Amino acid sequence: MKPVPNPRRGNFYGAHRMDRDMAEEQEFETETMAGIYANQGHYGKAIEIYRRLLEQNPDRTDLKDKLLRIESKKKYEDENRLADKISEWLDLLMKKKKLQALRQFKRSR
Repeated sequence: MKPVPNPRRGNFYGAHRMDRDMAEEQEFETETMAGIYANQGHYGKAIEIYRRLLEQNPDRTDLKDKLLRIESKKKYEDENRLADKISEWLDLLMKKKKLQALRQFKRSR
């Protein structure tokens, strides 16, 4: 007979697996992994790792410098993404106005 998981006893299978997965994930939170994330453009993940590393080693100025650089890159990327969205919105607005003008012209004929 298979044992039934009991969350009150601390042997709930799903919770144990989740704890194990979180522990394994934190094992890879290294300066190297943060650098890999940053190089791949995953600035948010890199920032999270650098911040946790700084919590453990607050005197590491090299980590602070890397964090500032990555945050700056993320901000620049976010600003460019916003500019692209605004440009796209303006293009759509112009197309809408042209379409409305064509419809009005069609109705008047």
